[in-house]
Amino acid sequence: MPTGSLPAELLLRDWLQEPFRHGVVKNNATATRKLEPISKEDSARYENLTATIKHASNEHKPLGIIFLDENPKIIFEEYHRGATVDSKIIAYSMSKSLTSLAVGKALCEGHISSLDDPAEKYSSSLAGTRYGAASIKALLMMSSGGMQPNFNGQPVEGVTSALLRYKTKTVRGGFVEYGSGSDNYKAATPGLFNYKNFDTYALGVVVTDATKKPFHDYFAEVIWSEIGAQADGAWLLDKNGDTATAEGFGATLRDWARVAIYIVEKMKPSAEPCFRDYLKQATTRHIANKSNNNQDFFGYGYQFWVDNWMSENSIWMRGYGGQMIGINPINGRLMVVLSNEGNRPATYTKIFETFSKN
Repeated sequence: MPTGSLPAELLLRDWLQEPFRHGVVKNNATATRKLEPISKEDSARYENLTATIKHASNEHKPLGIIFLDENPKIIFEEYHRGATVDSKIIAYSMSKSLTSLAVGKALCEGHISSLDDPAEKYSSSLAGTRYGAASIKALLMMSSGGMQPNFNGQPVEGVTSALLRYKTKTVRGGFVEYGSGSDNYKAATPGLFNYKNFDTYALGVVVTDATKKPFHDYFAEVIWSEIGAQADGAWLLDKNGDTATAEGFGATLRDWARVAIYIVEKMKPSAEPCFRDYLKQATTRHIANKSNNNQDFFGYGYQFWVDNWMSENSIWMRGYGGQMIGINPINGRLMVVLSNEGNRPATYTKIFETFSKN
């Protein structure tokens, strides 16, 4: 298992510059999906749109930004702050949505019998904790009774750094520390939305223990092998080799776009029925968002954000620092923004809504 720098040209935030463990996700299973620019004729049709995107990109300088039409063809692509087309960029909580994809595959392959099963049925590490008592569906909806979040989904600020940098915490140890029902913390109310990283970590160990494969290896097998990636990706790991499913995946901008294309294709009527139906459920509102997190969304699906007040028909992957993928599942138009400084998500959401309607 590799230790040290992620196989990447660019990492976000200083705390990721130090050595850490990672699991490589190989891209060699399928041919690379080509992403080509739109024709000169279509480029002229999008002239006003691209001018608007370029203005926002030059003002906010995200690491990478790309818009694709329904074909899918690249309408706009640009990089800043030293990033290039080959840079592999950690997208923080957008990783949660990737975790949901792996759960769907595990369900459709029979490793998970039902989303209504308690999570502890599949992982002894969750037994006796509030995460284990929750159903897999509740974990997908961030509605377990685990510890209420303190900062960006962390039960205590700094836990993510302790997991990935200082190595004083572990994913599985946290289920007991932050989910045993002790008096040392304020528990979340089961059935209500509370944005908790350990709900996503619990999904990761469910997949790991149910499939009897490390999460990052299973993800490579059932998801990364199907998107036509141009490069390897990587998941950050704790010291025991468990995957940081809540915030730990890094890939190139174009490969993040290929994930979005993959989701659109797998939701089409002609797609394989089980995973198609899972994705439709995953990207449908199941619980109201009445939290202080991402207040521009009224609802949450299965680790996907939905019901954005500015872009009602879209589905979203969102991450700390202004990371976002916008998907219009009806017409297949896509946007990916990878940033590291909280670059005004509303600006890009509005642009995407205009783009996806025209």
